Amino acid sequence: MTSSSGSMPPPYSAVLRKGEEEVGPIRLPEENVARFVEHFDLIYRRVGMTISPTMIVRADPTIVSQQDNR
Repeated sequence: MTSSSGSMPPPYSAVLRKGEEEVGPIRLPEENVARFVEHFDLIYRRVGMTISPTMIVRADPTIVSQQDNR
């Protein structure tokens, strides 16, 4: 899928979860990723929703691949 400019959209870099269930993919912002995830989880954890990063986001070294956490 391409955008109207003809370039490919960036890959999804996290999964939105409700409890243990994956609800769908989500793109994280290019900057302040850790802060975004922290604030999202703080607000939406009350209804059981969290964000789980799934890949390295090079713009923010605080997010690493889940595979790297083994």
